[in-house]
Amino acid sequence: MIVTFVSECRKKSIQKTQRILDTYAYRIGRRTWQANLTEQGLEAIRQRLTKEATRSTAIACHRVTSRRQSELVWVVGNRRVFDSRGRVAVHRTRTHKAKNYADGMWQHLPLLRSLVRMAALWHDFGKASEPFQNSLRQRSSVDVLRHEWLSLILFDSFIADRDELTWLQALTEVDMWCNNEKLQADWIARAVQSSTRSPLKHLVEQPITRWIKWLIVSHHLLPHSPHGSVCEDRAADWISIASDVDESWGYQKSGRLLKTSEDREKAFSFPAGLPIRSKQWREAAVETANSLREARQINIASRWDRPDDIERALLVLARTALMLGDHQYSSEESDKSWRTDYPPFANTRRASNCDDIGPAQSHLKQRLDEHLVRVADRAVAVSGRLPYLQSKMPVLEVPRELRKSSPARFQWQNKAVSEIQSLTSDRARDHRDRPGTLIVNTAGTGTGKTTANAKMLAALHPDDLRVAFALGLRTLTLQTGDEYRERLKLKRRDMQVIIGSRAVQQLHQDNQSSLDDHSLTGDYDWMDIPDEEFFFGETNPHSEQERVLERILAKPKDRRLLLTPFLVCTIDHLIPATDGVRGGHHIVPLLRQMSSDLVIDEIDDYDAIDLVAVLRLVHLVGLLGRDLLISSATITPSIAMAVFESYRSGRQDFAAFQDATSQVDVLWVDEFQAKAKKAVESSQFEEYHVKRMRLKSNRLAKETPKRRGQVFEIVHVENEINETVKRRDNWVHAMASAAVDAHRHHHHADPKTGRCFSIGLIRIANIEPCVAVANRLFEMDLPNDFEVRVMVYHSRQVLILRSEIESYLGRLLNRREDNVLDDPVIRRRLEESEAANVVFIVVASPVCEVGRDHDYDWTVAEPSSMRSLIQVCGRVLRHRKANPEVANIYVPNFNYRAFVKLEKRAAFTHPGFEDVRLGPIEGRTLQTKQLTKLIDLEQFATCIDARPRMVAAETLQPDQRLADLEHAVLRDVLNNLSRAEHSPHGWNQGCHYLTDAAQQIAPFRRSAPETRLYLRSDDGELKFFEPGPRDSDGVAALLPAHEIDDQSRERLWIPALDYNALIEVKAEQFGISPLIAMKRFGELMVPNWFLENVRAEPIWIPELGAYREKTLTDLAD
Repeated sequence: MIVTFVSECRKKSIQKTQRILDTYAYRIGRRTWQANLTEQGLEAIRQRLTKEATRSTAIACHRVTSRRQSELVWVVGNRRVFDSRGRVAVHRTRTHKAKNYADGMWQHLPLLRSLVRMAALWHDFGKASEPFQNSLRQRSSVDVLRHEWLSLILFDSFIADRDELTWLQALTEVDMWCNNEKLQADWIARAVQSSTRSPLKHLVEQPITRWIKWLIVSHHLLPHSPHGSVCEDRAADWISIASDVDESWGYQKSGRLLKTSEDREKAFSFPAGLPIRSKQWREAAVETANSLREARQINIASRWDRPDDIERALLVLARTALMLGDHQYSSEESDKSWRTDYPPFANTRRASNCDDIGPAQSHLKQRLDEHLVRVADRAVAVSGRLPYLQSKMPVLEVPRELRKSSPARFQWQNKAVSEIQSLTSDRARDHRDRPGTLIVNTAGTGTGKTTANAKMLAALHPDDLRVAFALGLRTLTLQTGDEYRERLKLKRRDMQVIIGSRAVQQLHQDNQSSLDDHSLTGDYDWMDIPDEEFFFGETNPHSEQERVLERILAKPKDRRLLLTPFLVCTIDHLIPATDGVRGGHHIVPLLRQMSSDLVIDEIDDYDAIDLVAVLRLVHLVGLLGRDLLISSATITPSIAMAVFESYRSGRQDFAAFQDATSQVDVLWVDEFQAKAKKAVESSQFEEYHVKRMRLKSNRLAKETPKRRGQVFEIVHVENEINETVKRRDNWVHAMASAAVDAHRHHHHADPKTGRCFSIGLIRIANIEPCVAVANRLFEMDLPNDFEVRVMVYHSRQVLILRSEIESYLGRLLNRREDNVLDDPVIRRRLEESEAANVVFIVVASPVCEVGRDHDYDWTVAEPSSMRSLIQVCGRVLRHRKANPEVANIYVPNFNYRAFVKLEKRAAFTHPGFEDVRLGPIEGRTLQTKQLTKLIDLEQFATCIDARPRMVAAETLQPDQRLADLEHAVLRDVLNNLSRAEHSPHGWNQGCHYLTDAAQQIAPFRRSAPETRLYLRSDDGELKFFEPGPRDSDGVAALLPAHEIDDQSRERLWIPALDYNALIEVKAEQFGISPLIAMKRFGELMVPNWFLENVRAEPIWIPELGAYREKTLTDLAD
């Protein structure tokens, strides 16, 4: 390829870089070179230049791509010398004024800054109380009421039912009455009397007052309802939500009560007086009151007729700014220049920071008035930088791979890009006039959705691509990151992958033989790397943005999260933007989402309750004015409609606050078609979506089927003495036997040995039956010409052993070239066998369904839901083209729960859609659990695809049809019009963001509490421990480790893994002790109930994982 080098170096860098470039290329100008190089040669030049780079180095490399076009390949050194295309500026201007970088938006920024400043000046007023000051001095909590509640009560008592102009005027005259002891005594007395009432219940026509009150009381945690439900199904406005908030909503210290009036008066004791005695505080208060009156007057003259329209966006951003300012200044040392005669303190130093300080009170840090004023200053500064954070964060120049056309096999991607370009061709350049965009990608499994998602976002934002990809599983996140890294060749500074587990990340990277040196993935450890290493010798191209962020975020890891333009992460890192109800956990993900579009991949992989939480995030995306893409082959109409409603509602809040358009354009994309609609309304969306899905369904019906299903019967004997045990044994045996039958129809011949083999999957819904089926395969009598090789795969396995299993299956079952016979384990098993048929079987829990790029010959699947069946079927013939004439998907007539316990009310549950309850929503159940009566057998036998999920029947029969049950449950949970906190509609249209009731009733990933164990080896003996301090063993756990029996070992697929050898390799590789390696890579997470030996003993076997013996009937209960 022909490349051109352009040097804009200064000082000594000129000679250094000239010497290097003269070695490889011809000069065609004083500071220009050209050469014809290979990829390896160009990389060698880049590495040499990087090694010699200094702050005065600036070299751009351009590649000729056609007769008329070239593209920027890389820049070494000071990237600011060049623009995103490698061009050199001839003149520069620079400004940081909000009105110049906010595209004319943020007209309410002065109001926001004044609100934040006023709230900050009052936010810790309650810390002046005697109980709180005693707590600081004693380093132990002795106060009963939280300080933010005291602050709220004091502010409310100061207002004393006065209108806004009156109390603002009074505050500007604070110097005249600040020393009036009687007035302050009356103020505190009013506070004591009103402290049992709800101070947030304020007149609607006084919006500024109620906003400041809420900011004060929520600056640490949102009000926490002791009753769960807040408003049931009545109006969800401010009064309905906040009218009941009192001190019992999380503002009483645990286990402490104010039993008498004397106790309450003591809680409101202020021996040093209130902070109004501080001259600095009074000066700040007067200035703030004047600015707030001015901002209020400006809004009255413009859009103050409906303050509720801007309320939500205003408060979300204001609370974020207030908390950031509070966290930032609280983490710093006190101001040595601060002079005050007001004695109370606001906070203390950490014990580790007091060792070298002598005085007895050295742990006391910032004075209270200093803290209030400085936090106000910091919070206002953060508020002023919000427009910068929205519009000036680093963006990614669209990689070449995303600009060029896709090959013929993925022609549908080009159609989608063309449709987006047509949609955006006439859009205004002003950000306020750009509509919001929702993309619904329902392309099928194996059609290239991952690449298509990036291509569509690049087409939507060709000049400012900045996106976060949110996925539900760690493995799927890592695979997506690998694919983007490999295809797009992105550098470390441009792309990051975050999964929240260093051990999982390191194990995954070890299994990637072609890890790109210019990419770095992992959890937050990568964000602590110095700039010199992070940018590989190049000058930090984001130095300007980082300087701004340094004033806002103290932690480098938080700044890195905002700086990277292309983020791939588990959705757990973004959900706190709406569900982080305390401690400021929402701040960084919210700031990230302000400047980044969002892709939610496999959105229907979450259960119905989790989807309610996901929809809260969707609403936030719209509220912040960003675009959204959802992707899955099995998106139901209910999910699509709920996503649209949440996004559109958020977009309306954004439009009101930013004076922007509320228009939402929608693009539907699949492997057959791409269709865009402008200015879509709710009624239109449902009509358009159903129409597009029916068109796709018709196209799928004409496709040649790759997967055909068969339902097999399980025989049981009634009225036996141990009928339940017999049923259990029959079910387990039938599942194992079905695998042998599947092999007879779907096997391959090994040309070397002449033996027939197949690789199949047995999918079981729960771990205990999964292990039971594997044990039955180990011990069952097989036909004379058969041999089975079994591997058990589920989540309750030691981390490093599970990683080895996943790595092996990932390599083996990538069958695009179908080289399974080259695998040494497969080859050895075939050559060692004396049987004519060798069946390789993976017995797995639902971890095999999503995020696994595996290709099996057949599957035997326990039914849990239509979605799980469709997903597990997507692992059969995933990479190969084949047209089976007989069934390759085998499903029992009953799942485990239904067969073993016929009287069970709900069998398709955990996982499944029976008996899903949320708030007042009662769970639904099926009249029969017999699969032949729950599905369309003719369609199941002909072709298994996503049609039952994509299109709902006109008349649902949720008690008689499995697919209809799922549609009905999702409608109940996601599409209801209730205004209560459990409903997405209530969240969209109401004020539930004021409390944490919605997060209480529908939390994200609600699960049983877990215990973390690690596997330790002592003289070859394996034992589980609960981790202790860094250098200690911890406490022995009640989980014995056993070896597998000899008979079972003979039927294992892969040889037993040597745990000790694996740990030694990791310890040497990462330079850590074996104990630390065991704690990190020998981790095992188990639910707390698992270790409670009530009915059965928990056990761990290396080849089987952790399970409980004799609990199969308990599971059915």
